[in-house]
Amino acid sequence: MDADVKRKGPMSLKPQFVTVSERGLKARARSRRLERAVYRAYREGRQTIALIRTDMREIETIITGFTEIGIPTTTLTPAAVVSRPARHVREALSNGAGVVVLPLAGGPYWQEQVVGALRYSLALPAPRDLDREEAGGLDAPVPAVPLKLAMLGCGVVGSAVLEALLAEAGHVTVSAVMARDLERHRARFPGVQFVHELDELFATSPDVFIDLGSREAPSLEAMRRALRAGVPVITANKQVLAAHYDELKGLAGETPLAHSAAVGGSTPVLECVRHLAGEGLVEIRGVVNGTVNFVLSRLAAGASLEDALAAARKAGLAEADPSDDLDGHDAAAKASLIARAAFGRTPQEPVLRERLAEALDRHQAAVAEGRLRQITQVAPDADGVVRARAEFVALEADDPLLRCRDAQNGLVLRLRDGRSHAVFGLGAGGRPTAAAVLADLEDILHARVRSAVSDRAVANG
Repeated sequence: MDADVKRKGPMSLKPQFVTVSERGLKARARSRRLERAVYRAYREGRQTIALIRTDMREIETIITGFTEIGIPTTTLTPAAVVSRPARHVREALSNGAGVVVLPLAGGPYWQEQVVGALRYSLALPAPRDLDREEAGGLDAPVPAVPLKLAMLGCGVVGSAVLEALLAEAGHVTVSAVMARDLERHRARFPGVQFVHELDELFATSPDVFIDLGSREAPSLEAMRRALRAGVPVITANKQVLAAHYDELKGLAGETPLAHSAAVGGSTPVLECVRHLAGEGLVEIRGVVNGTVNFVLSRLAAGASLEDALAAARKAGLAEADPSDDLDGHDAAAKASLIARAAFGRTPQEPVLRERLAEALDRHQAAVAEGRLRQITQVAPDADGVVRARAEFVALEADDPLLRCRDAQNGLVLRLRDGRSHAVFGLGAGGRPTAAAVLADLEDILHARVRSAVSDRAVANG
């Protein structure tokens, strides 16, 4: 195992620096804006320094917002914030924190002192003051007219996404949601139009289509219809993408086909891979199925497979039929998408995969010791042929992927020069996956605003 794995991942960009007051965060939309700003930076490979003026009563609630979507969080003590804060922040960042929270109980004088010390020692720009920003939750400009969104799927992830979207009336409106159990969803989300058919969904003329289905039908046809009409698509459906990527990308042309949530939940797997693709990637190795990892954690704690699956379903991590996860289909589809992001092509041969049932018979001791993980590996061979596998491995004690527990995902990326980078986060569940979907939506909103500005500039000569 490489001794120089950097747990922080490829976060070489200048940290984001934000300030906000606890009073400001009591506006729920601004609290969401902080969470979104931190996650958006995290997926771009940037860490965040968040100075929060607080009397500490609400600090745990703030921190929970970060940890629930899988962002590694370090919170300094109030004493550390006013005593050599730059040293403590630098140490936290070097140890892999995605966000360093600095609770500050003092008034404007102490904030000025701490901000000045951090800017001088860490060469930071002036902080972004969220108290001065409009209280929209999405970390994107508010469009002149809210975007109309149509959505397919309202399961664990779909429900979490819909809840978040309904809170963002200034940015978006939900025109329709296609789902199976209409009455149940209508009772939970009154006022939302739920439909059964694609014709009804697209009759609402959406500006963006969000696909949160888990099967090929009807997701594939829905994505085709959207892209043919020039409607941007956001999808978490790795099975459809892995099998039909070239066709869908051809239909898309310049229209966005965003799919951050298809691999890794809130873990920025594809972003991390793309970031390092030009630096000599030779191998990607990781845990990319949070459901299976959760089950393995329960088995290590002494649960039966049946009870472990029941716990995964209760936690919103497993479908009623978990065969895609347990038989390796999910990890194999993700391996294909990782290969494309890293090497520009999919594996030449089918991804080798192993079923959990077979692995449990073969690795009984490793299961009991908590060392068994489903490892997805993607690498070109000596002839440049990309090969991939998703199999169960008994890890050694010094393997960084051993830190992936419960629904955590992790990726170790090895470069030609011997360096390795790692990134970790939550790989399954409603909130983590919804975070990635919303980040893709923010990208589309930013692009729309840039396009509008450019069009005005051209029109004005």
